[in-house]
Amino acid sequence: VIIELDNAKRKIYDYVESRMRFVAPNLSTLIGSEIASQLMGLAGGLHALTKIPGCNIQALGAKKIAISGYSVFNASHKMGLLASSSIVAECPPALQLRALRQVAGKVALLSRVDCFQDEPSDSVGIKFFREIQEKIEKWQEAAPLKAPKPLPLPEEKQKNKRGGKRYRKMKEKYKVTEVQKMRNRMGFNVREETTEEGVGFGMLGQSGVGGQLRVLTKDNQKMKKLEKLNKLHIDRQRRKRRRGGEVSGLASSIIFTPVQGMELINPDLLKAKVKRANA
Repeated sequence: VIIELDNAKRKIYDYVESRMRFVAPNLSTLIGSEIASQLMGLAGGLHALTKIPGCNIQALGAKKIAISGYSVFNASHKMGLLASSSIVAECPPALQLRALRQVAGKVALLSRVDCFQDEPSDSVGIKFFREIQEKIEKWQEAAPLKAPKPLPLPEEKQKNKRGGKRYRKMKEKYKVTEVQKMRNRMGFNVREETTEEGVGFGMLGQSGVGGQLRVLTKDNQKMKKLEKLNKLHIDRQRRKRRRGGEVSGLASSIIFTPVQGMELINPDLLKAKVKRANA
């Protein structure tokens, strides 16, 4: 029974294929009568084919392949019956999908032309076939070389330059400082100092070069700030001692006496009492 049904199906396809030049002449001219008949059979007729957009026509007849565990390199994506047409199959592999989209769009238009035209004619199909062939040939052409473009002649007329306070401020803001100049220079046979991030300092901080220039890193600045605060604290303590015999509470010692046992005394106060007694 299955063989009989398959034979009947083939007879129907052969009959439709033999009549395609009268039923759909433009479609047969573009993709061939065999593929056009199979396409109409899948769509359900020429009138049903006119209702399908081009993006869906290119996927008609595509086989669903289970690619689990296999390579997807050679798997054809959304390429159905139209991929086997001569105009698409003769294209280079890199341009086949691009050509397939063009053919699918033209098939959608030609199916409507064949369905609603009064007299059978393949003039539109021949026109579209030539258009697609020209596009494919143009895609394969090498890119045109860029012509050497000569530089424009320099203007001999001197341009007016802006002056004034604003322009001078702008120049001072963006001018290259001495520090930047020394940083951009490289000493001969001298190792360059760098930060932890690998940023170089050039000739900054090197002996004999730019005596007034030196590298100020964050650590150096912190140490200088701490030294300054420490110096201010020492000066403040000295001023307190000069005023009325005041002494720092940090200067003290512990002694043992037979009467009180452990006793905390201030040696500076003892020295002051001795001086007053001797005076």
